[in-house]
Amino acid sequence: MKHRESSSDCRRGCKHTASKGAAYRLWSAAKYRAEKKNLPFTLGLFDVEEMVSKSDVCPVLGITFGWANNKLRDNSPTLDKFHPSLGYTKENTAVISNLANRIKTNANTSQVGKVYVWMKRKELE
Repeated sequence: MKHRESSSDCRRGCKHTASKGAAYRLWSAAKYRAEKKNLPFTLGLFDVEEMVSKSDVCPVLGITFGWANNKLRDNSPTLDKFHPSLGYTKENTAVISNLANRIKTNANTSQVGKVYVWMKRKELE
C-alpha cells in the first residue's frame, strides 16, 4: 500500500508509516497541532524525512539527537516553526532539539539575546 499523507486510513496500520519511525511521529504530531490551532500545514512526510536525514545533530545547539520513543528529552528532535503564525511549511520548519525549541518557544530574538547577556554577566560575577 502506498502511503497517502492525507488519509487517516494510512495512519492506522499502514506498513509504510511503521517503517518511517521518528520522521512519521514528528510529522503526524505536527499535523495534529496544526489542525488543532488552525495553522497552515503543507509539509509532506517526505519533507520531514529529508529534514531528519540531513543531520544527527541539532543545528542550533550542536547536540546529537536522541531518538527515544516515549520520552521527550533535551536532545529529542522536534519540528520547529521559525514564525509560528505561518504554520508548518517546508520553508518555515526545521528539525531542532527539544531543548532549543523550548528556549525559543516563548521568546523573540531580542529577549533571547537579553537572557544571553544576563547569563554571561552572571558567569563573570
